[in-house]
Amino acid sequence: MEVKECNVEVGGRGDCILLRGFFDIHAGVRACDIERFKRDVEDVRTTPNMYAFLGGDMCDFISPDDKRFDAKTLTPETLMELNNLPLKMAREVIDILLPIKHKLLFGLEGNHEKTIHDKRNIDVAGFICSSLGVPCLGYTALIRLKIGKRNENIKSAKGGNHYRRTVMLYVSHGFGSALKFGGKMNRLIDCIQMIEADIYWMGHNHGKGVAMTDRLYGSSKGYEKIVAHHKVCILGGTYLKTYQRGQSGYGERKGYVPTPIGCMTLKIIPLKAVWDKNRKMAVDAPIEFSVESKTEMSDEIMEMAL
Repeated sequence: MEVKECNVEVGGRGDCILLRGFFDIHAGVRACDIERFKRDVEDVRTTPNMYAFLGGDMCDFISPDDKRFDAKTLTPETLMELNNLPLKMAREVIDILLPIKHKLLFGLEGNHEKTIHDKRNIDVAGFICSSLGVPCLGYTALIRLKIGKRNENIKSAKGGNHYRRTVMLYVSHGFGSALKFGGKMNRLIDCIQMIEADIYWMGHNHGKGVAMTDRLYGSSKGYEKIVAHHKVCILGGTYLKTYQRGQSGYGERKGYVPTPIGCMTLKIIPLKAVWDKNRKMAVDAPIEFSVESKTEMSDEIMEMAL
């Protein structure tokens, strides 16, 4: 597990940071909604204070020597370069992400990148991250996200300068093989028992959703008070359709549950203040979190709805 500190800035108190996780894109195959991915990347580029990270399985990376390989699932462009399949897929994702390289914080290695690394000694996760100028933090990482005000000092409630709020983010490409949403989310919530963080974010199982919970503890400030530590658990979603006309992917053959297409975006308000009756800042309010789901109905689901 790696530990990384990331510094981001806001314009002033009340401003928010938007953090988007791109998990399980699986580019290079026909079932990937690559146009939706491009739109979500463009959204990051044009939205102030929005940052992103890469959660692994950026491409499908299933090579001809893999038992899951099916040439019919590949895009025509990928099919023309089977002798260089991993790098062909990787370059496609890099080209899409280049316009937001200054807004990317880090990248993770997914199980598909790991398989290519082990079988063919090709570090595609490292290649993608180095091409975009971001650190590759392996499969799991702890991120210390430090948020402050842009271009000037912030005075805290105690009068100090250089004030920043810190959010601890636990990120993993993910694990577990549950088919139902509850099982997928429960596996993520289990991480609260072993990792201390504010946000828990993972992919891999293509689930998409959020759960929020509080953990209570006694205050250590010298007075009797119960304090709630707010925790947010996020399943990152996917851009890979489980079922699609004209092909039968391994997800369909395994009987996987169809999942919503798109990513998740975390909204953080770090510097909200509480004011006293004289309109002087009394204390800093707890950091506020909310989660937005970027989802569009896939073609086959829309047809069934009609």
